[in-house]
Amino acid sequence: MKLIHKNNNNRSGILQFILIPLIIGLFSILEVFSASRFRAMEYTGNPYYFIILHIIWLTLAGVAGIIVYKIPFTPNFHIGKLLYYISVVLLVLVFFAPSYNGSHRWFQIGSFTTLQPSEFVKITLIIFMATYLAIQYKKVRIVKNNYSEHLKKQLLPILMWIGLPIFLIFIEPDLSTAGVIGIVLMSMFLFANKRFWKKDLLLGLFLLITVFILGIAVQGYRSNRLQVYVHLLQTGEVDDKYGKGYQLYNILLGIGSGGLWGKGIGQSRQKEGYLLETTAFTDSIAAVAFEELGFVLSTVFIFLYFYYFYIIIRRAMIISNPVHAYILWGGAHLILLQALIHFSANLGLIPITGIALPFMTYGGSSLLVMGIMVGLIAKLAKDQVPAKKVIKRRIGK
Repeated sequence: MKLIHKNNNNRSGILQFILIPLIIGLFSILEVFSASRFRAMEYTGNPYYFIILHIIWLTLAGVAGIIVYKIPFTPNFHIGKLLYYISVVLLVLVFFAPSYNGSHRWFQIGSFTTLQPSEFVKITLIIFMATYLAIQYKKVRIVKNNYSEHLKKQLLPILMWIGLPIFLIFIEPDLSTAGVIGIVLMSMFLFANKRFWKKDLLLGLFLLITVFILGIAVQGYRSNRLQVYVHLLQTGEVDDKYGKGYQLYNILLGIGSGGLWGKGIGQSRQKEGYLLETTAFTDSIAAVAFEELGFVLSTVFIFLYFYYFYIIIRRAMIISNPVHAYILWGGAHLILLQALIHFSANLGLIPITGIALPFMTYGGSSLLVMGIMVGLIAKLAKDQVPAKKVIKRRIGK
């Protein structure tokens, strides 16, 4: 009886890592259909075109997550290196694929969808980083409190490993994805290693700021977005409403019109051609949801992401296997960081940028990767929790 009770508790404990993504995924069906009908009719004459594809990808994402959850494997450094090399090869090959709007980010799959390698690299680099930190990194010994030796023997090799795929993503160009991956991997390193953490954090921030400055400098449209954002901060108004500020102006106008309780599901006006191309159900899906949900329900919606982050981080800090802990930590930060950037860009808190909202945005690669991530999180969260509530797994002592 005790064994049965323990198994039931374990199942209910794992269910919490699946339930929130499932709720958001089901809600996305309503919002993507609401946000995509106008463009679907405009492009294909069929209002159900995009929502049918979205449901197919949601289903595939769920199946992928179940497969990852069920298959018997334990992430190790050999698997991490293999995934790393596959990722680099795909990121190189994508430059030989046809460009879209001047970017080399996608492989065309048939006539109806694409595959974005950088989305899958998010998971592969998290797995690689976790196994590297737990297995290879701890083998390197340095003289205590010698930062230059730490920099040369420990930090520089890691930067060389992760720098190549991040650079390839940066020049696609895809600044937001490169930045997200860099921040997530930096958070994993700081979680695993407390020695010199202040200096490592400053170095990481310096590198990230440098990358963002270069990204803005080499792409004119990013400079325009930054100018619109700075003008908004200074004056409270969107500059050039019918030019470079068009997208942000319509986003804020729509959200503001939602009021306290929203216009109701399906009642957004932004989707009716006021947002650029297909952004109403991709990069601006949150703006449509906020307009329809209103302030109160939108706050609940945002809270779901924070709570999901919290339960994953809590498990990462107490499970026994360090590789599992690092992957959970990285996965939690990936999901929350993407959500925060998406929400912030659609609320005018940061310059407009295109990044998928986890479990919500229309797009096959993003949904599939998030399905895999949820399956991996649920799988690794089953790791036995030791009697002590806190374990010292950090490398630096």
